[in-house]
Amino acid sequence: ASARIRPFAVGLAALGLGTLAYLSLRPSAFLTEVGWIPRWLSQWADHHGVLRNTVAFLALGLFVFASVGRRPPHGLALAAFAIVIEVPQIWLPQRVFDWRDIGASLGGIALALK
Repeated sequence: ASARIRPFAVGLAALGLGTLAYLSLRPSAFLTEVGWIPRWLSQWADHHGVLRNTVAFLALGLFVFASVGRRPPHGLALAAFAIVIEVPQIWLPQRVFDWRDIGASLGGIALALK
């Protein structure tokens, strides 16, 4: 039986995917420079560095899995997304490619799968 697709959750998942891609590929890693993110959240994220990836991908995973089901292929697709948005940071002068970021993102996805 196929999972029931939930349109609202799909919208949240798409918004999350786009937001994480944007935040990962912008020139600066500092979220306090992003005006539409609440100050308390951007300060927490900037202070907690790698941990913010875990939290972000946990939330994204929950939205994605709520929209299309909690299945291994969906987890693998999110894992690929996490890697794909980290790699271009190699070529962004003010950003740093970091395997720990990928590990933290994968950890968030794994938590969402549980």
